[in-house]
Amino acid sequence: QNTSFYFRGARVYNQICTHCHGRIPRTQATHFPQRCLQIPHHTPLGKLPLETNLRRTIRPGITSTARTAFTKITDANLDGIRAFIQGLSPRWKDVENYAVAIDLPKPPAWYHQQNNRVLHAAKGKEKFVQLCASCHGPEGKGDGPAAAALINIWKNPLTTADLNEAHHKSGDKPTDLYRTIATGP
Repeated sequence: QNTSFYFRGARVYNQICTHCHGRIPRTQATHFPQRCLQIPHHTPLGKLPLETNLRRTIRPGITSTARTAFTKITDANLDGIRAFIQGLSPRWKDVENYAVAIDLPKPPAWYHQQNNRVLHAAKGKEKFVQLCASCHGPEGKGDGPAAAALINIWKNPLTTADLNEAHHKSGDKPTDLYRTIATGP
């Protein structure tokens, strides 16, 4: 890990992140639960996120939370924050803990044909109601009956994503959404 990025990241983290996540090494409680940055939290379970996952979470923010987008942060500062976060856990020193990048399939041919997309969307809605609506709600607003019972590994309530929002934590491209549905958030 590049130490200049790490120290740059520590400085930037202290400027823009501590008001919610608290100063390291202890996360201070605020009026809403924060992820403890010392415990990696991305999927797959037990593996650390890829650097691209960290960048994808840091820059655009997380819709429906106090975590706003950092649209004006430079790439160097973004990489600095990423390096600083990676320095918070000794697990980053062991490459065995890293997640393996998954190869996503190319969109099927029907995806590029409007009338075929409409037919597949109708089938997809049936699957959504069967598999997703209990948490996300029938209209995808994050208000399904099972949503209130969801908790994270720290026993804090989870906010189920409102799929009607313009931005999604995992990214907004069809491949980002596919990856999230196939592998989890």
